[in-house]
Amino acid sequence: MRISIWGHAVFALTLIAFGILGLVNGDFDPTWPSVPKAVPAHELLAYLCSFIYLATGIGLLWKRTAAVASRVLLAYLLVWFLLLRVREQVPASSIGAVSRPR
Repeated sequence: MRISIWGHAVFALTLIAFGILGLVNGDFDPTWPSVPKAVPAHELLAYLCSFIYLATGIGLLWKRTAAVASRVLLAYLLVWFLLLRVREQVPASSIGAVSRPR
């Protein structure tokens, strides 16, 4: 294991800690906005997200797997951003609305 920057190691260890925390608690880690319990397969989704954190954190520690781990983490974070944050920012009434000059 060769890490050239301490921040890289701290980031990877934080991901590993969040993954372990999620696997132990069976819920999403506290950094994410709360995902409603009504979401289908809520617990399975929480375990999947925790596993992704754990796997990408471990993957970032080795040079051979760091590129793949960072791509997986980027895709994962983009999907969550699009599902949770963009939907909150766009009011439902403005979707499909056409602005007309007065």
